[in-house]
Amino acid sequence: MTAYRAALQEYTRDRVPLQWATAQMNLGNALARLGEGENGTRGLEEAVAAYRAALQEYTRDRVPLQWATAQMNLGKALQTLGKHESGTARLVEALAAFDACLMITASVWPPEQVNDVRAHRDETRDEIKRRVSNSARQPPPIGGNRKSRRAERAKTRRK
Repeated sequence: MTAYRAALQEYTRDRVPLQWATAQMNLGNALARLGEGENGTRGLEEAVAAYRAALQEYTRDRVPLQWATAQMNLGKALQTLGKHESGTARLVEALAAFDACLMITASVWPPEQVNDVRAHRDETRDEIKRRVSNSARQPPPIGGNRKSRRAERAKTRRK
């Protein structure tokens, strides 16, 4: 990590923006690898931040293949973060990143790489569907929210 952070001191965004973005990507990749083995999510959160920083310079118009690679890496980090959470927000972000990647790469990357991105996208989509389906089946919490508990108490007092 120290080497990547040192590279970011040397390759500043103002001076060499694409090299700075590459250093951000390398830092993100290292953080993501470390984060996958952590109990917490700090490394993955930092990886997401690094990928998003890289995307500030790796734009679709400027360097489309690097942009697509950054989208794929961002998607994978968000997907892994989403597995640690009960909601779907990170998974929805991951799905959008995978779709963005595929818009550029489907016709230019080797089929194995495209299929890998598609597999991550499909796995993420399936997990979102599963979570939404499960949350729709769960009964409301006993006692409801605070307002409904107050209403119940008021009814009981009136009786």
